[in-house]
Amino acid sequence: MAEEKKKRNPLVTVLKLIILVIAVLVGWKYGIGPLLSHQRQQPSNLWVVNDTDQSYDLSLGWRRLKRVLHPQSHVQFTLYVGMKEKQTLKVTPDGGGATRNIAVELAPNSRLLLNLDKATTYYSYMPERAHNERVQHLDALGRQLQNRQPPTALSQIVDNLRAIGNTTLQGSTDALFIDLAEYTPYILTIQDFSEIPAPGDRPTPLLTAETLNLTFANGQMSFNGAKPENTTATVKLDTQLQVPLSRAITVNVKPGTTLDIRAESSSITLFFMAGETMNVEWDGGTYSGSWSYHARQNAASWEWNWTFSGSRRVGREEWSLSLVVPHSGAPRGSIEKMDAMP
Repeated sequence: MAEEKKKRNPLVTVLKLIILVIAVLVGWKYGIGPLLSHQRQQPSNLWVVNDTDQSYDLSLGWRRLKRVLHPQSHVQFTLYVGMKEKQTLKVTPDGGGATRNIAVELAPNSRLLLNLDKATTYYSYMPERAHNERVQHLDALGRQLQNRQPPTALSQIVDNLRAIGNTTLQGSTDALFIDLAEYTPYILTIQDFSEIPAPGDRPTPLLTAETLNLTFANGQMSFNGAKPENTTATVKLDTQLQVPLSRAITVNVKPGTTLDIRAESSSITLFFMAGETMNVEWDGGTYSGSWSYHARQNAASWEWNWTFSGSRRVGREEWSLSLVVPHSGAPRGSIEKMDAMP
């Protein structure tokens, strides 16, 4: 009789398949996969940002890549992996202390930021959103200036400026991990991010809470997403004003005059130069110079004044005039003799 063929054990077959799959995965993870990622130039980048005052010793993954992370700085790991995988980042305080193990998910062509201790808040901005915006309420401000009224329209102008700043703000995060694939890889505290190409046509810039300079249709401003109450701007006046300060004095303010506006949580200030050279009759003399305007709001109270700075020459002598026209009360003038002309 022919010898009966031995029946294959299904369990043995399954075990062989499992071993084969494990061998393929291990070979891919530790050999072929990283080699292919390197060949395709698809590194995995990890930035660890430390905005604390503590130094750390770092060790990443089974390769035990070492870095020293100093206070208020960052380090970068660049390595090649064959697939998505979790590696452990060991974080040990310099000088001793408990080691923390942080699981980091890496992948080919990935860019990941580790916000250590969640110490930093990052903001995403789209500055170009402000380009077509215009500051409103300038006409109301002009009428108040001409009528020598409290410049209360400044409050509305500042609200408008803050709204323009907020149109650029997409959101904020203090997450432990930030996937930089969603952002332009540029952070103000990490200059080398700018050297790495970003995916997509119009990725969103990711910034720390530094002041962002914005340009809008009729001016410029400095805006901080973390402190929007602190706003500084220059706005172009688009109308001509004639401000009568007395029967003999009228200040001409030309279109295009730059208004300097500074706002804080409880105060607003406005300053501008009228620009045009004007003559002022004072104490029997004619002085040539320019006017400036200054206003300040504290709580619900407004103070403002016009100031003239000019001079006149009599023979070889030159005299200066500083004239202040307050919002209430009589004008105050001060005349001084200047150094003799050579």
